Amino acid sequence: MAEPSTQMRQFARLVLGEQVFGDEIERAASAMSAADEKNDRAGALREMIVRWRDVAHDGSAKPFSDAAVLAGTGAPPDDAQSVLLLNDVMGFSTDEICRILDCAESDVPGLLQEGRKKYASRASGNLVIVEDDPLIASDLEQIAEELGIEVQAVETKAEPAIEKILECRPDVVLLDFSLEGDKTGADVFNAIRERHDCAVIFVTAFPGEALTGADMEPDLVIGKPYTDHAIRAAIAHALAHPRPALTVV
Repeated sequence: MAEPSTQMRQFARLVLGEQVFGDEIERAASAMSAADEKNDRAGALREMIVRWRDVAHDGSAKPFSDAAVLAGTGAPPDDAQSVLLLNDVMGFSTDEICRILDCAESDVPGLLQEGRKKYASRASGNLVIVEDDPLIASDLEQIAEELGIEVQAVETKAEPAIEKILECRPDVVLLDFSLEGDKTGADVFNAIRERHDCAVIFVTAFPGEALTGADMEPDLVIGKPYTDHAIRAAIAHALAHPRPALTVV
């Protein structure tokens, strides 16, 4: 399980679609968070959201360092979107979600259904799958097709995957972090990032290794073993959320 500071960065970047915003919020919240020090991921996220709402309400940059950056963030997501991201994408339990959002347990199923319905209705596009386990690759392909997404290609190795992604120019790439051979999913990600503007979703047994605060990170990370709902939510969210402008060369 990822550390609280990593969870905060992941949640902020899921909502905002921009690494700079996500890192700024994670840095400020974790620097002041006793919950983070205690490895309390639900408490840390709760504190982050409360502080984020305070910034959106009164316009103050405190405790954040860059008012200009935060001016573009807006308020945190509504409860339906938050429950979808926390439950399906990030794997929080109902008890943890209630604590993070200060909501009743009885509210969670309805909010989750609302979030799933809203995002699934906005999912439209195509993707490439890069996965060296044939059973997992087939499962991911089936999930995407059931969501109405066109699967342009399924690749198992890094070099052919890079060529296919740059040829097909998909909207989303589902990418295994650990691939057989000399090059990994991180190599694929780095090779395509500056040449094609698409959402990249790592599907990996090592989510902490993919969310390090490095110069370039994937848009989303789904841990293995995953659920169908997690993959659906990640794809739908990636397609529905506007991406920051990128100069493609």
